Amino acid sequence: MNGNKKISSVAKGQFSNTVEFSFGDYSLNITPTDNETQFAKNHFVSLAANSDKTVFLYLSEEEEEDDDNSNTEEEISLYVNTLSVKNSHRISLFDHQINVINLVDDFSILDIYFVRSSETVSSADYHLKSTRANYQFAQ
Repeated sequence: MNGNKKISSVAKGQFSNTVEFSFGDYSLNITPTDNETQFAKNHFVSLAANSDKTVFLYLSEEEEEDDDNSNTEEEISLYVNTLSVKNSHRISLFDHQINVINLVDDFSILDIYFVRSSETVSSADYHLKSTRANYQFAQ
């Protein structure tokens, strides 16, 4: 890739447009729209030859432990997380692959049931369980 590609104005919970890159190693600089503090500089992403991936970037917060000192403000550290998922191009009416990624701090485990019209939740043949994605890389 020659030069830089910029993806801007992606709202929380939204996706950017697809961007194609040649295989190789890349560094990402991630800055909020207010341009005050950079979330990440030189965040590493590697793309193998002939691969098709979706790269998810998300922030997680870690609060400083309470030091019982009311005179100091408790600090929150932000971490940028990267999750790469291989995209499938299989064509089949009967063969599907579903990936579930839990990025919600409020829920440590998600149970997802695929209930057909002849089933109930308790009798459903297809059930996925996803624990909290916890891929933290310090800034």
